[in-house]
Amino acid sequence: MLHAVRPDVFSDSVNGLLGDQLDFADSSGAGNAYMFPLGAFAQPGSYTAIQGPVNTGTLTVQVTDDLTVSNSAGYELCGPGEGVLCSAVNIAPGEDATIFGSDNIANTTAQAGNVTPLASLGGVTVTVVDSAGISRIAPLFNVSPRQINLPMPPDCAPGPATIVVANGNRVALLAASIADFAPGSYTANGNGAGVPAAQLERVHADGSQTIESVIVRDATTGQWIAKPVALGSDTVYLVLYATGIGDSAGPLEVDCWSVAGFSQLSPAYAGPQGQFAGLDQVNVRLPASLAGSGAIYLTVSADSVFSNTITLTVQ
Repeated sequence: MLHAVRPDVFSDSVNGLLGDQLDFADSSGAGNAYMFPLGAFAQPGSYTAIQGPVNTGTLTVQVTDDLTVSNSAGYELCGPGEGVLCSAVNIAPGEDATIFGSDNIANTTAQAGNVTPLASLGGVTVTVVDSAGISRIAPLFNVSPRQINLPMPPDCAPGPATIVVANGNRVALLAASIADFAPGSYTANGNGAGVPAAQLERVHADGSQTIESVIVRDATTGQWIAKPVALGSDTVYLVLYATGIGDSAGPLEVDCWSVAGFSQLSPAYAGPQGQFAGLDQVNVRLPASLAGSGAIYLTVSADSVFSNTITLTVQ
C-alpha cells in the first residue's frame, strides 16, 4: 500500500528533467519518489509519473479539488447535497477534523474498532504537510465515500498547510489553514448549531451529585431540542464537549448572551476529555442570575477565537 508523504518540486540534473515530486512510503516504510509533469498538482486531472523508482512500474494519480475541511464540531453544511461547507475554517493541531468530498473520497466505509484512530482505513491514508514542510500521517477514526473523520497531528506548525488524501491511485491535495486555536462545540443534531451535545452536573446542598440531560427529542421532527433547565438552589455545571481549544495560553471563556445581557463565564475545567483523541471538555458553572432567562446563547472562546454558537433554555 502506498502512503502519500508530501508533494514537492523535483529536479533531475542527469536527465534534464524538472517536475513535481510525490514521495510515498510503502507498507514496509521504504520510501519511493515519483516525478510528475511540472504543475501537475496545480489543477485537477489524471497524471502519470514520468519517472519513478526502478522496478516499481508506472503510477497514475487522480488529482481533485472537490475536498473541504472543517473541525468536526462546529461545521455547518449548506447547499443541495452532502459535504458542502458554508465557509472554510481554521484547524488547530490535535483537533478533531472532518474532510468532505463530493464522492468517492474512499471506496468503502470503515471505522477504527476502538477509541484509537488508525494510520490507514479502507485503503485511505491522510498526510498533513505543515508550513514548515514537515509531513505527518494523520490517524483516522472513520472513512466513507464522502467523509473522513480524523484528529489532526498535534505538532503541526501554524500557517498554510497541504492535506494529502491517498486512496489507491487517487491522490487528492487539499489546502488548509492551521491555527493555534480553532474551538468548536459539539451539537446534539450534529450540524454545528442549536442545542449542545452536553449534560448538567447538579451539586446538591448535601454534596450529592446528579447528572441530567439538557436536550429532549422532538416527537414530530425527530430532532433534539432544548430541555428547560431549572437552576434552583443547587450548584449547576454545564459540561460541554468541544475540540480545538488546545493549550490556551490566554483566557478561555464561555461567552453567554441572554435577556439579562452579556456575561463571560470562567470554566471550572477546560482541557482534554481524556478518552477520545482530539476531544475536549469544558465545565462551566451556570450562575443563579440566569434563572428565568429562557433561551441563552453560548460560545467557547480561546484567546479571542470563537466557536460556533449553541443554545440552552433556562427556566
